[in-house]
Amino acid sequence: MTKSYVISDAKFAEAKNLIQRNGGTIEADNSFELQGVEGSFEKKNGSITINITRKPFLASWKKIEKTLDGFFEQ
Repeated sequence: MTKSYVISDAKFAEAKNLIQRNGGTIEADNSFELQGVEGSFEKKNGSITINITRKPFLASWKKIEKTLDGFFEQ
């Protein structure tokens, strides 16, 4: 699943902090992991594109999309 959002630097920093406070990791290559959800992101020109590459079996794509919207929608 891939999703893009318009994002400010402040909102991006807030999302990164929230991921790390909840036990997630963000690597230098822009990959991340949070509660079994793995993926990557690309941030440029005021937008971010999230690519989810792995999810827990019981987690629905709809739930993951709703969570991403909560992190990144302004």
